[in-house]
Formats: sequence, structure tokens, C-alpha cells
Amino acid sequence: MRYYQSGQNYIVVLAKGEELFESLGRFAKEVGLHSAWLSGLGGALEAEVSFYDLDIQRYTRKKFNGPLEITSLSGDIVQKDGKPFMHVHVTLTDTSFNAIGGHLIKLIVAGTGEIFVQKLDQKLTRELDEETGLELLQSVS
Repeated sequence: MRYYQSGQNYIVVLAKGEELFESLGRFAKEVGLHSAWLSGLGGALEAEVSFYDLDIQRYTRKKFNGPLEITSLSGDIVQKDGKPFMHVHVTLTDTSFNAIGGHLIKLIVAGTGEIFVQKLDQKLTRELDEETGLELLQSVS
């Protein structure tokens, strides 16, 4: 992983074989990042995505093996329990140009992963919402 800073923004470049969440967590610690919005693209050797069923308040997971194109990746980085916590959604395409999408659980980078990180001044975290069963974005007082 390497990264470049431009004002309050960063470009994080991940290499083949790197795991997205491990790398972004390490990046966030290195630069002292509390809250940020991110978007990205690239390729994946493998990915695990999920879909949240609100009625039963449970995720259904599925693993996919590459090669896959990361056509869209977006989410946020916040601090939860003193550690970087990421909530990311992704759209991937396979060699037949079929789209796969959902809540990202794990992603191993193929050729590259290029992530734009926009640092936020507002400190954010996630707290459990009893009604939905989800950890929702909250402002830190």
C-alpha cells in the first residue's frame, strides 16, 4: 500500500494480494484519520459480499472468485471502540460482464485498487439501532 495526500484528501493505492479492509485500517491509523468518505475502483482476485434482509435482520453472504473488476466502491471510515471501522458497498463485474453488488465483507486486490479518501472534519462513529439491527452512522459529540 502506498498513499498520496492532496489537502484533506488522499489517494490510497493497493497492490495485488492486499486485503482492502486491513490496508485501509492500517492507512487510517498511520495518518490519524477519524472520519472519511471513500470511493474506488480496480480489480479483485476474490471478494465476499452480503445482502442485509431487514425483515429478519440478518446478512446473507456470498463469496466470488476473480478475476473481477471493481466498477464502483463507496463507503466510509469512522472510529468505533478506538479503531478504524469501515462500511463499504461495492459493484463488481465478472468476465461475462455480469454485475455483482452488495455490502462488502472482504476483498483481495488483483492488479490494483485505487481508493479516493476524503477526510471529514466531523467526527463520526457507528451505534446499534435496535429497530433495524444495524450499526448506524452517528456524530461524536
